[in-house]
Amino acid sequence: MFEQALQDTLARLMPAQFEDAIVSENIRARFFVATVMLFLLGTALLFVSWLFLHQGKIPLLEWLVTFVSLCIQGGSLYLFLAKAQLELASKTLLWAHFAMLAGLLLVSGGIHSPFLVLFVFMPVFSAFVINAKNCKQMLVAGLLILTGLSVLDGIGITLPMKITRDLNNLQWMLFVFGLLLLIAIFTSYEMTLTALKKALVNEKNRFLNFAEHDELTGLLSYRAFEKILDANFHRHIPFALFYIDIDNFKQINHQYGHAMGDRVLQQIAARISNAIRNDDIVARVHSDEFALIINDINDTTDLVDIARTLKQSIGNRIDVADNQEIHVNCSIGYYDTLSGVSAKSTLISIAKSRMHHA
Repeated sequence: MFEQALQDTLARLMPAQFEDAIVSENIRARFFVATVMLFLLGTALLFVSWLFLHQGKIPLLEWLVTFVSLCIQGGSLYLFLAKAQLELASKTLLWAHFAMLAGLLLVSGGIHSPFLVLFVFMPVFSAFVINAKNCKQMLVAGLLILTGLSVLDGIGITLPMKITRDLNNLQWMLFVFGLLLLIAIFTSYEMTLTALKKALVNEKNRFLNFAEHDELTGLLSYRAFEKILDANFHRHIPFALFYIDIDNFKQINHQYGHAMGDRVLQQIAARISNAIRNDDIVARVHSDEFALIINDINDTTDLVDIARTLKQSIGNRIDVADNQEIHVNCSIGYYDTLSGVSAKSTLISIAKSRMHHA
């Protein structure tokens, strides 16, 4: 249930495109949730230690620290999950705990406080959960507070020790907890980063596939077709370029609707694919226009047969509705590199010109 809530929040936080910024935001969101969970665990461990040290009679100040910490964590989670305000939730979580720890230093011995370890660790948490800017701000604030406490200790001003009576045991426990917290953060970072990098590669491949393939017909896009056309010219292999235009396609859309027009295009794309060899290339380059590369041609007379086969395949009846069918006509133009064409633009221009005058 909690994971689903996290996914819903991430969906509200992130744009539809999958970019590097989304990976960063996803990592920060998961670090935030992991940090809240660790803070909750730390608060529980601290409360249990106080319960043990005071033999079940916890003073009011310790109760107050526990309550304030839980309120900070609960409020931060609410800002994140309910309001989708990751930045505000992260700042609230860390800066509020930073302020609380600064206050604890003043009532638990200052520079000798067992909470000094956690206070020093806070800028590290800030770097992972918020950003480097807040980390620097917290680091400067922490250094100023520690400098002030050191000055007070140096001139002999003793701060009160109101938070606990067993300083050594509590200091050891907080140090171990801080170390475990740091290890957990780094481990979580590596695992999350690896998973998200893999997801980023998969998503970019998916978008790349969309960019190189026409979504409606599944054929190559014009962008991908141009790359193959360029490669053919660079390899200096004999090939022919075909252009096919569906006649009166706008009228089909107008009479039968765009959904039926899409169905017609899909059937035509399938018929063209079936009419050529596996090593030939076909792409949808415009709304009702297709382009083909017929590879390894040896005789230009074969191109006439190919054009005839394509025209017959496309011209077969297409069922558009119950007891309704249409016959599609097309215009085909082609040219080949055997005729001495050395420029891509020239080949395209001649093939298109022949198509328009077919």
